[in-house]
Formats: sequence, structure tokens, C-alpha cells
Amino acid sequence: MRCVLVLLTAAVVSPAAPAIKDKNPIPAGTWTVTYHPNRAVRVYTVTAEGDVSFAESGTKGKLAVKDREVILDFADGKLERWTLGHDGRLFVEHFNPKSSYPDNPPDQIGIGVLKPEGK
Repeated sequence: MRCVLVLLTAAVVSPAAPAIKDKNPIPAGTWTVTYHPNRAVRVYTVTAEGDVSFAESGTKGKLAVKDREVILDFADGKLERWTLGHDGRLFVEHFNPKSSYPDNPPDQIGIGVLKPEGK
């Protein structure tokens, strides 16, 4: 019985992990995303606050967490769902038009890698 009480006490006093809405779930930095099947390559810059810019077109947006999903909407009629893999890669599902989200499959899938700092 003592072990149970000790474990319960430890669980009660340990701080809770921050909720996903409390921080940007995508690491800040420069992400290079290659889309399939069209093989387009996009370079995104993500800030710690979740601001995203696509320098090639000058487009800017902000990551938003909706129903535990990370969504990027550049207000261009398209939408992307971003998922960070356990291996550190970024998986991007591209929906065009954005009205196809979430009921239809994405029309493009992208895989992104974070540029190492200092390079």
C-alpha cells in the first residue's frame, strides 16, 4: 500500500507537460520541403512564434493548432497540415482547394528537413 501512495503523491506534485497550444510544435528554422508527385521544392522559414514565410513568393502565414493538428493557411485558397515525425522530419499534406480538407485526401505530400544551424 505504501508504494501506491508514494506513486500517487509523486504524480500529483509533478508538473504537467505543456499543452500543444502553449507552444509552436514545429521547431524554428529553415525547412526544405520536397512535394510528391510534382517534385516541387519549397523553402520555408519558421519562427519560434509559429510565423511561416515562403521567400520565393513573399507569402507569409502562421501555424495554427486546430483539433490537435498543425495547420498552415497562406490565404491563397490552399491549406497544409504539418506533422513533425519522431525522426525530426516534417510531413506536409497539401490540400488544393482548401475546402477539400479534412474530408478528402491531400493532392500533394511533402517531406521536409530542417537545415542544420550554422549552415
